Amino acid sequence: MKETTGGNLKSAFAGESQAHMKYLAFAAQAEKEGLANVARLFRAVSFAEQVHATGHLRTFGGIGATKDNLAAALGGETHEVNEMYPDYIATAKSEGEKGAERSMNWAFEAEKVHQKMYSRAKTSVDKGKDLQIGNIAICGVCGWTVEGEPPDKCPLCGAPREKFVLFENTAKIQEEGSMQKWECMVCGYVYDPAVGDPDSDIAPGTAFEDLPDDWVCPQCGATKDMFEKKD
Repeated sequence: MKETTGGNLKSAFAGESQAHMKYLAFAAQAEKEGLANVARLFRAVSFAEQVHATGHLRTFGGIGATKDNLAAALGGETHEVNEMYPDYIATAKSEGEKGAERSMNWAFEAEKVHQKMYSRAKTSVDKGKDLQIGNIAICGVCGWTVEGEPPDKCPLCGAPREKFVLFENTAKIQEEGSMQKWECMVCGYVYDPAVGDPDSDIAPGTAFEDLPDDWVCPQCGATKDMFEKKD
Protein backbone atom coordinates (compact mmCIF):
# COMPACT_ATOMS: atom_id res chain seq x y z
CA MET A 1 0.00 0.00 0.00
CA LYS A 2 1.26 3.50 -0.84
CA GLU A 3 2.56 5.45 2.16
CA THR A 4 0.12 8.33 1.85
CA THR A 5 -2.94 6.11 1.50
CA GLY A 6 -1.78 3.94 4.40
CA GLY A 7 -1.36 7.02 6.56
CA ASN A 8 -4.78 8.28 5.57
CA LEU A 9 -6.37 4.96 6.50
CA LYS A 10 -4.69 5.02 9.90
CA SER A 11 -5.87 8.58 10.51
CA ALA A 12 -9.38 7.63 9.43
CA PHE A 13 -9.24 4.60 11.74
CA ALA A 14 -8.33 6.84 14.68
CA GLY A 15 -11.14 9.27 13.84
CA GLU A 16 -13.79 6.59 13.40
CA SER A 17 -12.67 4.86 16.62
CA GLN A 18 -13.00 8.07 18.58
CA ALA A 19 -16.40 8.77 17.05
CA HIS A 20 -17.57 5.27 18.00
CA MET A 21 -16.67 5.76 21.64
CA LYS A 22 -17.83 9.39 21.74
CA TYR A 23 -21.27 8.51 20.40
CA LEU A 24 -21.68 5.73 22.97
CA ALA A 25 -20.95 8.26 25.70
CA PHE A 26 -23.38 10.71 24.08
CA ALA A 27 -26.04 7.96 24.02
CA ALA A 28 -25.63 7.34 27.74
CA GLN A 29 -26.03 11.07 28.41
CA ALA A 30 -29.15 11.26 26.22
CA GLU A 31 -30.67 8.39 28.18
CA LYS A 32 -30.01 10.21 31.44
CA GLU A 33 -31.94 13.15 29.99
CA GLY A 34 -34.86 10.90 29.01
CA LEU A 35 -34.22 11.21 25.26
CA ALA A 36 -34.53 7.56 24.31
CA ASN A 37 -34.71 8.05 20.55
CA VAL A 38 -31.71 10.35 20.46
CA ALA A 39 -29.82 7.76 22.50
CA ARG A 40 -30.83 5.09 20.00
CA LEU A 41 -29.61 7.25 17.13
CA PHE A 42 -26.24 7.79 18.80
CA ARG A 43 -25.87 4.04 19.39
CA ALA A 44 -26.83 3.17 15.81
CA VAL A 45 -24.36 5.61 14.28
CA SER A 46 -21.74 4.48 16.82
CA PHE A 47 -22.07 0.97 15.43
CA ALA A 48 -21.63 2.30 11.88
CA GLU A 49 -18.43 4.05 12.97
CA GLN A 50 -17.22 0.78 14.49
CA VAL A 51 -17.84 -0.96 11.17
CA HIS A 52 -15.87 1.76 9.38
CA ALA A 53 -12.99 1.61 11.86
CA THR A 54 -12.78 -2.17 11.63
CA GLY A 55 -12.74 -2.00 7.85
CA HIS A 56 -9.91 0.55 7.88
CA LEU A 57 -7.92 -1.49 10.42
CA ARG A 58 -8.27 -4.64 8.36
CA THR A 59 -7.37 -2.87 5.12
CA PHE A 60 -4.06 -1.51 6.37
CA GLY A 61 -3.15 -4.87 7.90
CA GLY A 62 -3.88 -4.14 11.53
CA ILE A 63 -5.67 -7.43 12.20
CA GLY A 64 -3.60 -10.60 12.18
CA ALA A 65 -3.66 -14.03 13.76
CA THR A 66 -4.66 -14.01 17.43
CA LYS A 67 -1.08 -14.57 18.59
CA ASP A 68 -0.05 -11.46 16.63
CA ASN A 69 -3.04 -9.49 17.90
CA LEU A 70 -2.14 -10.42 21.48
CA ALA A 71 1.43 -9.29 20.90
CA ALA A 72 0.13 -5.95 19.62
CA ALA A 73 -2.28 -5.59 22.55
CA LEU A 74 0.44 -6.45 25.06
CA GLY A 75 2.77 -3.96 23.43
CA GLY A 76 0.16 -1.24 23.66
CA GLU A 77 -0.62 -1.93 27.31
CA THR A 78 3.09 -2.07 28.16
CA HIS A 79 3.64 1.32 26.50
CA GLU A 80 0.77 2.81 28.47
CA VAL A 81 2.03 1.37 31.76
CA ASN A 82 5.75 2.06 31.34
CA GLU A 83 5.75 5.35 29.45
CA MET A 84 2.51 7.06 28.49
CA TYR A 85 0.47 7.25 31.67
CA PRO A 86 3.39 7.91 34.07
CA ASP A 87 4.36 10.92 31.94
CA TYR A 88 0.79 12.12 31.49
CA ILE A 89 -0.02 11.75 35.20
CA ALA A 90 3.12 13.63 36.20
CA THR A 91 2.22 16.49 33.86
CA ALA A 92 -1.37 16.67 35.12
CA LYS A 93 -0.12 16.66 38.70
CA SER A 94 2.42 19.43 38.06
CA GLU A 95 -0.26 21.56 36.40
CA GLY A 96 -2.76 20.97 39.21
CA GLU A 97 -5.31 19.25 36.97
CA LYS A 98 -6.92 17.02 39.60
CA GLY A 99 -9.67 15.64 37.36
CA ALA A 100 -7.26 14.65 34.60
CA GLU A 101 -4.88 13.16 37.16
CA ARG A 102 -7.66 11.03 38.66
CA SER A 103 -8.98 9.87 35.27
CA MET A 104 -5.55 8.90 34.00
CA ASN A 105 -4.55 7.26 37.27
CA TRP A 106 -7.66 5.07 37.12
CA ALA A 107 -6.71 4.04 33.59
CA PHE A 108 -3.06 3.50 34.58
CA GLU A 109 -3.96 1.11 37.41
CA ALA A 110 -6.39 -0.84 35.21
CA GLU A 111 -3.86 -1.11 32.37
CA LYS A 112 -1.45 -2.86 34.74
CA VAL A 113 -4.01 -5.62 35.18
CA HIS A 114 -4.71 -5.76 31.45
CA GLN A 115 -1.00 -6.07 30.74
CA LYS A 116 -0.75 -9.13 32.99
CA MET A 117 -3.89 -10.69 31.48
CA TYR A 118 -2.65 -10.23 27.92
CA SER A 119 0.72 -11.67 28.89
CA ARG A 120 -1.00 -14.80 30.26
CA ALA A 121 -3.15 -15.04 27.15
CA LYS A 122 -0.15 -14.73 24.83
CA THR A 123 1.74 -17.43 26.73
CA SER A 124 -1.23 -19.80 26.36
CA VAL A 125 -1.82 -19.09 22.67
CA ASP A 126 1.91 -19.40 21.90
CA LYS A 127 1.61 -22.94 23.28
CA GLY A 128 -1.39 -23.61 21.05
CA LYS A 129 -3.92 -23.40 23.87
CA ASP A 130 -6.79 -21.11 24.78
CA LEU A 131 -6.50 -18.94 27.88
CA GLN A 132 -7.88 -20.46 31.05
CA ILE A 133 -9.70 -17.60 32.73
CA GLY A 134 -12.83 -17.26 34.82
CA ASN A 135 -15.35 -14.45 34.87
CA ILE A 136 -13.98 -10.96 34.22
CA ALA A 137 -15.52 -8.05 36.12
CA ILE A 138 -15.04 -4.43 35.03
CA CYS A 139 -15.91 -1.43 37.19
CA GLY A 140 -18.24 0.76 35.19
CA VAL A 141 -16.92 3.88 36.92
CA CYS A 142 -13.13 3.60 36.69
CA GLY A 143 -12.44 0.51 34.54
CA TRP A 144 -10.76 -1.50 37.30
CA THR A 145 -10.54 -5.09 36.11
CA VAL A 146 -10.63 -8.25 38.19
CA GLU A 147 -10.85 -11.95 37.40
CA GLY A 148 -13.65 -13.73 39.20
CA GLU A 149 -16.64 -12.21 40.94
CA PRO A 150 -16.78 -8.44 41.46
CA PRO A 151 -15.82 -7.18 44.92
CA ASP A 152 -18.33 -5.51 47.22
CA LYS A 153 -16.44 -2.27 46.67
CA CYS A 154 -14.09 -1.25 43.87
CA PRO A 155 -10.58 -1.06 45.36
CA LEU A 156 -9.66 1.76 43.00
CA CYS A 157 -12.58 4.21 42.99
CA GLY A 158 -14.83 2.87 45.76
CA ALA A 159 -17.82 2.18 43.50
CA PRO A 160 -20.28 -0.43 44.85
CA ARG A 161 -20.54 -3.96 43.47
CA GLU A 162 -23.60 -3.20 41.33
CA LYS A 163 -21.53 -0.82 39.20
CA PHE A 164 -19.45 -3.71 37.88
CA VAL A 165 -20.12 -5.27 34.48
CA LEU A 166 -19.55 -9.03 34.42
CA PHE A 167 -18.13 -10.84 31.37
CA GLU A 168 -18.98 -14.42 32.19
CA ASN A 169 -17.03 -17.53 31.30
CA THR A 170 -19.56 -18.88 28.79
CA ALA A 171 -17.62 -22.12 28.32
CA LYS A 172 -18.08 -22.86 32.01
CA ILE A 173 -21.76 -21.93 31.84
CA GLN A 174 -22.25 -24.26 28.87
CA GLU A 175 -20.39 -27.04 30.68
CA GLU A 176 -22.51 -26.57 33.79
CA GLY A 177 -25.63 -26.49 31.63
CA SER A 178 -24.72 -29.79 30.01
CA MET A 179 -24.57 -31.33 33.52
CA GLN A 180 -28.14 -30.28 34.30
CA LYS A 181 -30.20 -33.05 35.89
CA TRP A 182 -33.66 -33.92 34.52
CA GLU A 183 -36.54 -35.52 36.41
CA CYS A 184 -39.22 -37.83 35.04
CA MET A 185 -42.63 -36.29 35.73
CA VAL A 186 -44.23 -39.75 35.76
CA CYS A 187 -42.16 -41.69 38.26
CA GLY A 188 -39.64 -39.23 39.70
CA TYR A 189 -36.55 -40.87 38.21
CA VAL A 190 -33.67 -38.37 37.88
CA TYR A 191 -31.36 -38.53 34.91
CA ASP A 192 -27.89 -37.44 36.01
CA PRO A 193 -25.51 -36.69 33.09
CA ALA A 194 -22.53 -37.37 35.34
CA VAL A 195 -23.78 -40.97 35.73
CA GLY A 196 -25.49 -41.52 32.38
CA ASP A 197 -27.63 -44.63 31.88
CA PRO A 198 -25.21 -47.59 31.66
CA ASP A 199 -28.02 -50.14 31.23
CA SER A 200 -29.03 -48.32 28.03
CA ASP A 201 -25.43 -47.84 26.89
CA ILE A 202 -25.53 -44.11 27.73
CA ALA A 203 -22.04 -43.13 28.84
CA PRO A 204 -21.36 -40.83 31.81
CA GLY A 205 -21.02 -37.22 30.70
CA THR A 206 -23.89 -37.42 28.19
CA ALA A 207 -26.14 -34.36 28.45
CA PHE A 208 -29.89 -34.96 28.51
CA GLU A 209 -30.20 -33.00 25.24
CA ASP A 210 -27.79 -35.45 23.60
CA LEU A 211 -29.74 -38.57 24.54
CA PRO A 212 -31.19 -40.50 21.55
CA ASP A 213 -34.73 -39.47 20.62
CA ASP A 214 -35.94 -43.00 21.36
CA TRP A 215 -34.41 -43.09 24.84
CA VAL A 216 -36.96 -43.74 27.59
CA CYS A 217 -37.01 -43.54 31.36
CA PRO A 218 -35.31 -46.70 32.64
CA GLN A 219 -37.83 -46.99 35.48
CA CYS A 220 -41.23 -46.36 33.87
CA GLY A 221 -40.60 -46.14 30.13
CA ALA A 222 -41.69 -42.50 29.81
CA THR A 223 -40.35 -40.66 26.77
CA LYS A 224 -37.97 -37.67 26.90
CA ASP A 225 -40.77 -35.15 26.57
CA MET A 226 -42.03 -36.31 29.96
CA PHE A 227 -38.91 -34.98 31.70
CA GLU A 228 -38.30 -31.56 33.16
CA LYS A 229 -35.18 -29.83 34.44
CA LYS A 230 -34.53 -30.48 38.10
CA ASP A 231 -33.73 -27.45 40.25
